[in-house]
Parts: sequence; C-alpha cells; structure tokens
Amino acid sequence: MVRKTGQMIRRGPSTWLVRIYVGRDPETRRRRYIGKFIHGGLRSAQAHLNRMLAERDLGRNIRSSRQTVGQYFDHWLDISARPRLRAKSLRDYSTLLARYVHVWAQDLSGSFRRQKFRRSTASC
Repeated sequence: MVRKTGQMIRRGPSTWLVRIYVGRDPETRRRRYIGKFIHGGLRSAQAHLNRMLAERDLGRNIRSSRQTVGQYFDHWLDISARPRLRAKSLRDYSTLLARYVHVWAQDLSGSFRRQKFRRSTASC
C-alpha cells in the first residue's frame, strides 16, 4: 500500500491548506511539511497539490521562497550537479561556491527574501 504524502485540509469555505511531507528534522525528529494556503475550490487545491508533488518527484526545489542563496546552491549541488558531474568537477564547483557565492551572500545577510536582486547589486 502506498502512503499518502500530500494533504488537503479545509480551513474555510473556500480556503484549503495544501501540504506535503518532506521528511523528519534530523535534530528534533519531528515531521516537516511544506504547505501553502489555496483560495478557491477543491479542484484548484488538488491541482496545486499535484503540482507540488510533481516538483518534488522531479527533484526540483519546492522550498525556494524560504531559502537563502547559499542553501539554494547547496541543494542544487546535491540534487542536480552531483549525479551529472565527475568528482573533480563537483569539488571545483563546491570550492567556487564557497569562495564567492557563500561569502557574497553572507555580506548581504544571506537572504534575498526581502530584497530585490538587481544587476547593480552584483559585482559581475
């Protein structure tokens, strides 16, 4: 029997909480979910749940709105780069990210959630 990995919880007359299970927290061992409130009918909530599950199954990043730049690139290295690259290329990518991206992101407090990324911000 296949376990259910997504939930739709009714929160109001036309509001649904759609969430998917993403594993356990390694420190507290509590379950972790990613959720989003959907305003609309049951079909729109089901469609959103299906999209979230498809993104997760493809290995794409579904936590993008709550991540720092460094966390995003670390996730990218694990999910996308590691299966495709040789060991030396992966090591070089990791070194370059640690040397330039992580240091640059720390200077900007590590998060772009409340800032807009502009070309003038980056020194390219």
